[in-house]
Amino acid sequence: MHIQIELDNQHAERMSYLQATWQKPLHEVVAQLIDIGYAMEPENAARLTACASEAVLRRDWDTPEEDAAWAHL
Repeated sequence: MHIQIELDNQHAERMSYLQATWQKPLHEVVAQLIDIGYAMEPENAARLTACASEAVLRRDWDTPEEDAAWAHL
């Protein structure tokens, strides 16, 4: 299988860190991450999804406009 992706800076740095830490070529790092995700228990997979969602929500909600809207609380 051939996969082509473009990562944002944060995820590119994380992928480079894993590659350096595990001392494996990039395709082996990706395969290992897939194996880890596949082996997760359902409750852990739900937690991983929640963590991934947190970054998206932070991007959408961590703005000066949102801060102003909720300042009264």
